[in-house]
Amino acid sequence: MSNSYIMTNTPVLTTESYDSLQEKNEKLEQKVAYLTRQLTWYEEQLRLAQHKRFGASSERSDADQLRLFNEVEETSEETGAQSESEESILEKIMYERRKKQPGHREEMLRNLPVERIEYRLEEDQRA
Repeated sequence: MSNSYIMTNTPVLTTESYDSLQEKNEKLEQKVAYLTRQLTWYEEQLRLAQHKRFGASSERSDADQLRLFNEVEETSEETGAQSESEESILEKIMYERRKKQPGHREEMLRNLPVERIEYRLEEDQRA
């Protein structure tokens, strides 16, 4: 009896249902392929937009302009020997400053005369 029970619960595929399932499978595979191509396209657009925003610019530099910086370095190397001898002549000077005291400025400005000027707008010019 258990054998007949197993037989009744097994699905029976007809050629029509098999064909419809195969068509459905093909449609789903096409949809997956389309969505995969679309995802690849969007990822490429994102990469291009980020490269445009954050990537290297297309500015070109002239070799003559870059030589200006080398020129400064060359002259500094030539004068390097001179500056070493000058450094030995220079002496270090150290000093101390007093901290600013709060209220000192107000105390100094207290005796200065204050002139107050008031300007009145006419009624039509007021906001």
